Amino acid sequence: MILDDDQIKQLTLDILKGKSKRDKQTKIGPSGIGNPCDYCLAASLKGGQYQSGPWWLGAKLGTAMHMYLENEINKNIDTPTRPELNALKDASTEQRLFIHNLPGYGNIYGNSDLRLTTGNLIDWKSSTKDKIKRYKLDGIPTQYIIQQNLYAYGWNLIEPGAVEVCSLVFVARDGSGDNDIWVHSFDYSPDIAEGALNRLTKVWEFLQSGGDIDTLDSHDECFTCQNILRRW
Repeated sequence: MILDDDQIKQLTLDILKGKSKRDKQTKIGPSGIGNPCDYCLAASLKGGQYQSGPWWLGAKLGTAMHMYLENEINKNIDTPTRPELNALKDASTEQRLFIHNLPGYGNIYGNSDLRLTTGNLIDWKSSTKDKIKRYKLDGIPTQYIIQQNLYAYGWNLIEPGAVEVCSLVFVARDGSGDNDIWVHSFDYSPDIAEGALNRLTKVWEFLQSGGDIDTLDSHDECFTCQNILRRW
């Protein structure tokens, strides 16, 4: 039977909405730990992943970008295919890292995108031209900085000094050329990682003591609270 347009659209949606390893993660990870919203941090600890609402396509395209980059990198880890890719020699992609044990909750893990033997840790971020422009003017979201520092923290638990510099690579989904990719790098800070883990512990202990999640503040610019969890 020939499929009509609606059936083909539905088939496309069914393919795209298949669950990836990242989608199936139920425990909080480095990206969630860095969330500046106390309410959302507590919600992630209390109930795992919340529904993302209708805004799923950008994240799925980001997953596709990660898969493509991982596949291309893996071709060059043992023997780089051309000189300009020599930095990928012996690199590590999608490495599962132990980050922290939270008593009563369990072990927390994260997956870093790319670590080079040069001491660089790289994280790919699917974005848009408008967002990248805003980041250049106003600074990088703290959540991204904390996330990368936590990955670096995990790497340095394995091998002290393994990561010295963290880089965020923003790739505009609506871009058209080289100038629509922007890199922001910063030195690894164990203080930032440990500060985030201390905050995580305090929120978890609050929940464990019977604290009411609804008494926690939402961040002023929390998209999730305004559009999914708390609708004002």
